[in-house]
Amino acid sequence: MKKLVICSDLHEGSEKNIRSGYNFAKALGLKPSLYHIDTISPQLERQFHASSTRSRRIKDPVWNKNIEETSLEMVNATLGRLNISKEDIDFENFEGSINEGIEHLSEDSEMEILSVGASHHGDLHRFFLNTFAEKSLFNLKRDVLINKSGVDNFKRITYLIPYESLDKDDLAKVANLARCNNAKVHMDCIVPLNFVSYNLEVFPEGPYPREIIANEMSELHKGAEDELQKAVAILKEEGVNANYTLKMILNADPGQRLEELVKEEKTDLVVIKPQHYIFDHLSLGSITLDIMKNTDCNLYLLHV
Repeated sequence: MKKLVICSDLHEGSEKNIRSGYNFAKALGLKPSLYHIDTISPQLERQFHASSTRSRRIKDPVWNKNIEETSLEMVNATLGRLNISKEDIDFENFEGSINEGIEHLSEDSEMEILSVGASHHGDLHRFFLNTFAEKSLFNLKRDVLINKSGVDNFKRITYLIPYESLDKDDLAKVANLARCNNAKVHMDCIVPLNFVSYNLEVFPEGPYPREIIANEMSELHKGAEDELQKAVAILKEEGVNANYTLKMILNADPGQRLEELVKEEKTDLVVIKPQHYIFDHLSLGSITLDIMKNTDCNLYLLHV
């Protein structure tokens, strides 16, 4: 059975991620699986050889696995606080470094979606995720659910749709998310136009800048509206209720306008396809990073 893997350090601050990931998996018909990397036990056993310092492992009767005692106590306490039955969720406690744990997770052929939590690290906005989550994003080629708040029902989904040609595979995923969650979809599309005026003495016979801007914006608006109407029609065929907002902006930051729209809509989930760059710290795309840093919404990243 395909599964949604919830990466967690099992501390109280991770409960929003576990709660949202668990409910999301149930809605999609996936097996929720909790994944914890125990970096402490291997270090203790390497440094101390006395049997009194060695980690104790207990066989859990529900999961039928030998699990390090402290990790088992933590996961039992966490699931108890969230009122999640152990019969309804799997658990894997990997003992090793974070890099080793991520490499191990990458070999899991049944993992369909990765769920991680998000947290700020002081004023260093580049590192908006905890270390494990950030490394997971850049090394596991899966769709990723990023949880900033605990959500029981994802009833309002916002799809930040590009103004260029539609990706029907992405739209099919959005339709599936909406159907499984019985949610409405609102698509936000921002079309940016950057215009630098030119010297009229160089182009005396050409159209004035205002005419150029008007013509360019008209063409871009028509193209984007055509794609949005196609998207609405496709979603309607899939039984999904959808509408959209289309905004044209001139010489302005599209990321900031998207942030404003997302905050106004008070959505449960923002779906976005990150744009990839050369440098690792920009590999999600600047707009995606801005949405993550400056809004409280949970996000679903397509094709990370």
